[in-house]
Amino acid sequence: MKRMSAILRSLLYTMLQIIITPPYAIFTLSCFWLPPHQRYQVTYGWTRLMLFLLKTVCGLHYRIIGAEHIPKQPSIVLSKHQSAWETLAFQQIFPHQVWVLKKNYYAFLFLDGGSR
Repeated sequence: MKRMSAILRSLLYTMLQIIITPPYAIFTLSCFWLPPHQRYQVTYGWTRLMLFLLKTVCGLHYRIIGAEHIPKQPSIVLSKHQSAWETLAFQQIFPHQVWVLKKNYYAFLFLDGGSR
């Protein structure tokens, strides 16, 4: 029964993500004229919403151990991702990010030319 509940919650989260993400992406793209910090806040809203849904729908809770060691000044954070969840959570743990991609990631069609 517990497994079935987890599957149903996971499906509900996935459905909500599928419903919410396309209109939010269109809204985000329509904010191209905003200054960079405000654009970041718009996209960060999606991250907050997805983390909220993970918490309320799926029951995913987390705590940060060692937060006192997170530097206050700009820093480089290297991560060996264990899950896609980290990509969302890191935006909340390390606010206002700039991402650096390896050159071979540009091979993906949706990144080629648009991010260079």
